[in-house]
Amino acid sequence: MQAPSFGSRPDCFVDSPRNIAVSDGVLRLTTRRTAPFRCTSGSSSYQASGTSATVSTIGHFSQTYGRFQMRAKWSYTPRPGLQASFWMWPRGSNGMLWPISGELDVAEWFSKYPDRAIPYVHSGTSWLNSSTATNNYCILKNPADWHTYTLDWTSSSIVIRYDGKTCLTASGGAPFNQPYIVSLTQAFGMTSNSTSGDTPFPATLKVDYLRIWK
Repeated sequence: MQAPSFGSRPDCFVDSPRNIAVSDGVLRLTTRRTAPFRCTSGSSSYQASGTSATVSTIGHFSQTYGRFQMRAKWSYTPRPGLQASFWMWPRGSNGMLWPISGELDVAEWFSKYPDRAIPYVHSGTSWLNSSTATNNYCILKNPADWHTYTLDWTSSSIVIRYDGKTCLTASGGAPFNQPYIVSLTQAFGMTSNSTSGDTPFPATLKVDYLRIWK
């Protein structure tokens, strides 16, 4: 069964044990290169060259404010072509008003920049002053190892920490005053981080835990 594709991409999100599995207490989200096939999602259809994985709490859980923490190991490689994300989306949003509707990227990993994770607080004004919305310099000690990625979210502030060290601080308030769902994704890279013949496949994001506190 194919999962939502988030628009036309080089890969297709597929609900399959080859892409989403749990073993030894670890969630494994895997992206694979495949022979070309048609990826369908609703009324859209496009040609994909691989399968990817995403899991979400949509329809099951959402929360306003609190602490959200993931312990995970990226599918480390110094070659471009892979992207993994720990991100959050407003409950009930269909993306039509993005980024005004808001998005919290707690940690994104791009194999083009394998030594760091990148947060991004998307809002209607984030593109006007990206210095307050993201930080491209949160370096990870031994990026191929396990790390913790934490969001502390209140009505007045958003603080993102990697391994306990503050990476980004942003203001709270609208649109970050409503329930958000949580998603974890392992996929092909895009644009300047696109896949090539050197991108190693399959690639797996390993998640030890995702914990949420009020």
